[in-house]
Amino acid sequence: MSPGFCYWSVVEGGDVARMEALIESARRVGVEEPFEVWSPEPVKGAVHHRCEALETWGGIYKLVFLRRAVLGLDYESYVWLEPNQRFFRAPGDLRRLLKGSPVHVPLEGDLNQEVRSSWSVPGMSASELAHRMRRAGVRSRRVSMVTGGYFVVRRLAVETLYRLALEFWTSCFQEGHRLPWEPTLAYAMQMLCGDPTRHEWEGLGDIWRCDWSGRAWSELANAEAVESVDGLGQRTTIDRPAVVGRPVGSLEKTGESGANIREVPDLPPCVG
Repeated sequence: MSPGFCYWSVVEGGDVARMEALIESARRVGVEEPFEVWSPEPVKGAVHHRCEALETWGGIYKLVFLRRAVLGLDYESYVWLEPNQRFFRAPGDLRRLLKGSPVHVPLEGDLNQEVRSSWSVPGMSASELAHRMRRAGVRSRRVSMVTGGYFVVRRLAVETLYRLALEFWTSCFQEGHRLPWEPTLAYAMQMLCGDPTRHEWEGLGDIWRCDWSGRAWSELANAEAVESVDGLGQRTTIDRPAVVGRPVGSLEKTGESGANIREVPDLPPCVG
């Protein structure tokens, strides 16, 4: 088995060009790790794995690919990246973010205290989502959410991550709620992580930040820090982290929306 890790993603349509731009930005700042990408068409700069046109399943397909395709790659760990991101410096070995945990997903906020439109699902408030996570076993001090821009998982934890996420998705589905993938990932992370406080995004700003303003990509090219807004619309400063991502919403506002990754149809079939 390879001692290292790879970046991986699954893209189609307009996300192919975004993934190519992400990879180009990574190579430009010295990132050497491979990018393993599944797509119906080749992706420049990536190790290409051909797949058929995607059914998005509200994003849950990402965990299906992780278990049924990515797990076959010979790496110790895997780092998922959404295509709507840019590298501004090399982040180094991201396995250090695991800090003894089998998985790292940057946790954000408190579902019982903050209200973000991106945290709600049809027919379910953020506080109800927190209650469902508690009922399903989350015992951390606060119940947090994730944006899903990136996560790191050890090879040996993939099956457990997939099982926990799918069980939570299924339990909510059986009660009439089709969750996007972010709540399922947040739930699995908080179930697998012994100390979630070590994975809160506030302490990880040098690695990854989400730019809700949609301006940081261009402005960080000539500056060490830029003003932006966070997911609550509050002013914040982005101090040139290694990677800056954009939420899907800001892409739509700037006319860069690609494949619809927010739909949630039926459970996915097996990936070949």
